[in-house]
Amino acid sequence: KIGNNSGTYEGGNQVLITSAGGEGTAYAESELLAKLDTGGSFSIPNFDNSASELSLTVNDINLSASPAYADITVQLSTPTPCLDTSVDLDLVIDNFGGETAWTLTKPNDPDAV
Repeated sequence: KIGNNSGTYEGGNQVLITSAGGEGTAYAESELLAKLDTGGSFSIPNFDNSASELSLTVNDINLSASPAYADITVQLSTPTPCLDTSVDLDLVIDNFGGETAWTLTKPNDPDAV
């Protein structure tokens, strides 16, 4: 375990998937749903009551980089063709927001949208 994970007892140097009430705006108990290593994935069926599945896949956890980072693919499957061209993404980060980055891409197209 390195950096801000050096004192972590559970899930150090892994991607932790949690669920919490309060929508990130107030104190609430959280539940640990998954601890993922490189290659690991986690899916949430019927995400936000949308009939879509949200899938998260850990592509890489790079502990050699400074700062260390995790490369994660977030995918939302739609059971029917999506006619809406807008995307809402709520990204909740910790106290190290400067170490957080993400890119929105089209399926099967590595170029950023």
